[in-house]
Parts: sequence; C-alpha cells; structure tokens
Amino acid sequence: MEKVIEGLEKLLNFLETDSAAADPKCGEAAEEVRLLLERLKEGDTDILGRLTYLCSPQGDVYRIVSAAGKEEELARLEADIDEAIGDFRLRKTEGGERLMATSYASSPGRLQISDYKWREIARAYRLGIRKKIKVQLIRSTVQDRLFYGDAQPAMVMSVSPFLVAAYSDEMDAVILLEFPKTLAEYNGLKQYDRLIAVNSYGAGSTVVPDIHIGKNYLGRWNDFDALIGDLLSDDSAKLRAHKDNVPEWLWQTVREMGEAYIRDYRKSARKGFWFIP
Repeated sequence: MEKVIEGLEKLLNFLETDSAAADPKCGEAAEEVRLLLERLKEGDTDILGRLTYLCSPQGDVYRIVSAAGKEEELARLEADIDEAIGDFRLRKTEGGERLMATSYASSPGRLQISDYKWREIARAYRLGIRKKIKVQLIRSTVQDRLFYGDAQPAMVMSVSPFLVAAYSDEMDAVILLEFPKTLAEYNGLKQYDRLIAVNSYGAGSTVVPDIHIGKNYLGRWNDFDALIGDLLSDDSAKLRAHKDNVPEWLWQTVREMGEAYIRDYRKSARKGFWFIP
C-alpha cells in the first residue's frame, strides 16, 4: 500500500502545478485525489476500487495527465493499485473470511477486445448476417464489462465439450460455461488451463438455481455472469498479472468447485457468451 500512497502523493503534487491547474477540471480532480489519499492513509481500503476508476480513460485525471505527456507515471500508479487490490482481495482474516473492497470492482479487468478473437467467436457460433449485426451492436457493452468488470479466476474443465468454470468470490461459487470446442482449439487451451473471468453481478431476492453458493457468500448479489478474458482479449500482460494475483489455494478451489459442478449439475451449463443471440 505504501507504493500506492507514494504514487498518489506524486499525482497530487502534479495536479497542483500551474501547468495542470490550467485545466478547468483540475481543481475538482485534485480535491478527489486529496480526499482519497487521506482515507487511504487512515486505512480505508474500501476506496481502492474508486482509485482504479480515477486512473481509467473515463476519468478526468487520466485526461489531464495524458495532456501533459505523463501517461507512464499514471501507468505505474495503476499497476501499483492493481497489485494492492490483489493483495487485499485475497487476504484472509484470522477467522478465515476474505476481505473485500466494496461498490466498485475490487480488481477491474481493464481488458480490450481483440478484433481477431471477436471475429473468431462469430465464426465459431456460425452467426448469420443478422446475428452478426446484433452482436456487433452490443460490442461496446461487452467492452465496458470487460474493462470495468471484476477479474476473477476461471479454469478449463474439459475441451470436448469445451467447459469453463468461472469463479466469483462475491458468491464463493462457480458457474459452468459451455463454448464451441473450436474456440479451445483456436486459443490452444487444454484441461485445467488457468483463465481469467471478468464478472458482472445482478441483484434479486433469491440466488439463481444454477449457482450453488459457498460458505463465504457475501449476500450482496443473487447472480453473476462472466466474460472469459482469454477468449476475448490479447492483453496477455494484464491477463498474466491478474493470474499472478490469484493464490494457489484459490486455483485449487476453482478446480474442485468446477469438478463438483460437472459431477452434480452438468446439464445446467450456460451458453459461454451471454451476448450471442
């Protein structure tokens, strides 16, 4: 966390310079950074998710820093924040419960769609012209979820059929996704390969039937869907960084949950990509 604090202090110092202050949004951005820095120094880790948004292309800070040609400094801060979030999300308390950041994705995917992989998905599902158009219209929504959604571990459970178990630490459970096996071949995947899922969550009164919640269920959501980053993106460095943030015991948990799901609930596998008509 010390690296994040140091990076935020440098960012705040820059936002207080005359060159940055010329931007009309700079004062507001500096005030938010100052507030977040104070809260982080007080030990408030709930704001880590907000920090990731602050560094994203959607935020004023990103625009101000980019205009000054200091993208590399912001990228280093972004990497430090991701590392801190990974450590925080996967720590355990003495009682065994995992600590969680709130409101924003605790580990945002920040992945970009690969044009090549996007086209391969359309071929794998043998989409006609009308369906291709429908899928193309929803691409921006898929991209938003892939960038801002919650990065979590996933694992190939079999390649024929091509089944992936996608985990959620919010629900301490997996969902089973089925894809055309040609996608496993195209991506060179084999059984038990480690993947990254980027999750989005839904609220409701009862948990959906195909999610069998674990003992660490946080009770905030009743459903989630997952985009498998490895099948959609070529951002290998970011995918690797996400995987490195997952401890070995959690990979083992995903494998065990996936095997139990296939054994007990095989028929309830979901379509691999929810956006395919």
